[in-house]
Amino acid sequence: MIAAGFSQGLSQTTDFATTVPLPTTLADRSVVVTNAVGTEKNAEIIFVSPTQINYIIPPGLPPGQAFVKVREGDRLVRAGVIDIKRTAPGLFTLTADGAGLPAAFVLRIKSDRTQSYELIASFDPDQGKFVPIPIDLDSETDMVFLGLLGTGFRNRSSLDVVTAKIGGMPVEVLYAGMQGFPGVDQVNLRIPRDMMRRGEVDVEVAVEGRAVNLVKVVIK
Repeated sequence: MIAAGFSQGLSQTTDFATTVPLPTTLADRSVVVTNAVGTEKNAEIIFVSPTQINYIIPPGLPPGQAFVKVREGDRLVRAGVIDIKRTAPGLFTLTADGAGLPAAFVLRIKSDRTQSYELIASFDPDQGKFVPIPIDLDSETDMVFLGLLGTGFRNRSSLDVVTAKIGGMPVEVLYAGMQGFPGVDQVNLRIPRDMMRRGEVDVEVAVEGRAVNLVKVVIK
């Protein structure tokens, strides 16, 4: 899963990874994660700045406390302690603060089985922010699905432990697992036509009864 670390003086520059596999050194910084029995693994790094570093928790580390070290070569820059869990799910949002409009898309399947993808938001330069694009449920024959992007879902014990509600109504969870990009997971929900004309609604996802951050969409 993706983790974000925050501090001061993490780096002198800001840099993003531009290749896959992700690098283990970026902006002259590396991240090492060590568990309680001393197993040490290098983390793949997504982003580095003076105040934040985003990295992938290395696979194969058991649940429990672990130490994270940010290094410049052999020099220790910063260190901290994290608690590794089998699942630590979170949904990405367009404002990067975990609230409001999700990083998501709509998949529409028509009666002839043709498929199309739709945005759930667009950036309004006049307002300087993302604004919702209502999800259209008007067609009686279309099947409409919401794909949510996040992290920390893939190690769930089964799909049955992932539940969801839209506007307070339980909905079917069709998938919760790897999306393709390192550390990124995807949750697919079917939007029932009963939700038509509900306007802004909450999207609630939980894993093993533990709620994920709440996001919102608009339904036409």
